[in-house]
Amino acid sequence: MKYAWIEAQAGWQPIARLCSVVGVSRSGFLQWRQREPSNRDQANQSLDAQVAVIHAEGKQGYGRIRITRRLRQSGMRVGAERVRRSLLRQRLRSVYRRAYRVTTDSNHHRLESPKANRAEPVESALLWLASESSVDD
Repeated sequence: MKYAWIEAQAGWQPIARLCSVVGVSRSGFLQWRQREPSNRDQANQSLDAQVAVIHAEGKQGYGRIRITRRLRQSGMRVGAERVRRSLLRQRLRSVYRRAYRVTTDSNHHRLESPKANRAEPVESALLWLASESSVDD
């Protein structure tokens, strides 16, 4: 991680200064540049490609559990935590779609609500207003 940061900043500052800031040796950084990717890095790149394909096939609706299940069905030995890290590396998130839920009952036979034909609160409010306006005069 430190070496990758140094690589990104190498155009702005001398490599020796960046290495001293981060606390690594210059020779270690230069060896890292020449080194082949490790077996785990290569396996992670392969996993990332497979996870991205499964994620796209599932219309971004598959999370780490479903993706892990699909990978295991294909014969790959992988854990849910490793799939989670792969999703994070690629900045992939599953989209959870809520099921449509009906919230109103439009099949009733009543024309209006039973509370709509109550005139008492309106009349009492008018009486109260009328009595207040007559007091002020």
